[in-house]
Amino acid sequence: MIANGDPTCEMIVHGRALRLPLSHTIPELLATGPQHDRQLGRLAAFLRARRGRLVAIDVGANVGDTLAAIASTAGGTDDCFLAIEPSGEFQRYLVSNWGHDPRVTIVHAACGARNAEVKATMQRRDGTSILTEQAEGSLVRMATLDAVVRDHPVFSKPDLLKIDTDGFDFAVIDGARETLRVARPAVFFECDHFNVPDYVERVRRALGQLQECGYEHVVVYDNFGYLMGCHALRDALAFEQLLFYQLSSPFYYFDLLALPEDALAVFLEREREHYVLSAVPAALVNDARVVAPRMAAAD
Repeated sequence: MIANGDPTCEMIVHGRALRLPLSHTIPELLATGPQHDRQLGRLAAFLRARRGRLVAIDVGANVGDTLAAIASTAGGTDDCFLAIEPSGEFQRYLVSNWGHDPRVTIVHAACGARNAEVKATMQRRDGTSILTEQAEGSLVRMATLDAVVRDHPVFSKPDLLKIDTDGFDFAVIDGARETLRVARPAVFFECDHFNVPDYVERVRRALGQLQECGYEHVVVYDNFGYLMGCHALRDALAFEQLLFYQLSSPFYYFDLLALPEDALAVFLEREREHYVLSAVPAALVNDARVVAPRMAAAD
């Protein structure tokens, strides 16, 4: 499989051999960033331990690297995964990597806030594809996540919803309100501006929609995979400060995790201990444990 002169190779990603384009950046990011993209594996293991199985939806599944992270923590065959990918090229890699796994259902579609066929182009960059609606583009199926789930009812009550769609994450949340309200899964999504002028308003609207669906807090990670804290969704000032820092610095993006309240405290405690043990210099471990409860008190 060769796309645009970019040869296919096989690399180990989250412990699994995956076929992917040679230009894909995920192997390098995992090799050089000790915390990058590891949260989902811990989250999947946590949810699976609580519920005995894992039902997960991956919006923007790419070549299946997130599936490698969350399926690698599995022991049983009761898990099931819905992988949604709009790029024809990456969807072919996704099928090559996961199409023979009976736990995985693959859907070729772009998720958004509405159901429609749109004309769009796909621009590949650094191991991802950016969808842009353009009159001269090709027809792309756009569907709300709620509509996709109605077509695949086994995923109507997911434990985990991961969204990484390079600019469409907020629209995906807008189109998933029925699923969020009914199932209230853990929701892991990217908060990046992509130079969109109304970015701040989009963040506010997405966080408000999560509140309407019953969520009260989000856990915040930086783009290197490090824990920044936990904030109440009602605390608009805290988010505005984070967004100002993002917009006025070389910082890239946040990953946000919304969890139901009955799971939040336990998972957050485990996450703080993980970073204390894996990221804090040995001489400062006691100091980190002193401030960790204070971070919780500010949630």
